[in-house]
Amino acid sequence: QEIIPNDPTMLYEYATTYLPSFSFEKEAILNRAIEILADTSHSRRELTILSGDIRTALQEPDLACQDYNQALISQPHDPKTRHKLVIALLEAGKTEEAFEEAKRLVDGSPSNGTYILLLKEIKSSIGQKRGS
Repeated sequence: QEIIPNDPTMLYEYATTYLPSFSFEKEAILNRAIEILADTSHSRRELTILSGDIRTALQEPDLACQDYNQALISQPHDPKTRHKLVIALLEAGKTEEAFEEAKRLVDGSPSNGTYILLLKEIKSSIGQKRGS
């Protein structure tokens, strides 16, 4: 009989580190982590971000965006969470929203090359879509 831990962080780390990207086992473990979070009354910001990370790993970007937005309410200037939000918005096909969030990200961390490059890539993508 298998023993599945009840720690959503442990489940997430295991699934995203050791299991293939598209496997039934990975999906089952990540869904279990979401169930545990749903059963827990968590007002802790870290758990909301974890939920977004799990939703991203499950390829549920719209739900991930909801979680990251929720986490940004209490700390709107957190660049790591805003970066995750930008990525989730892109995965959800919401390029214009991702661009706006990326601008906020660069405004908050103007010397971060990763954020600047991300903003340029999104801007280029928008330009290509408008040009076609």
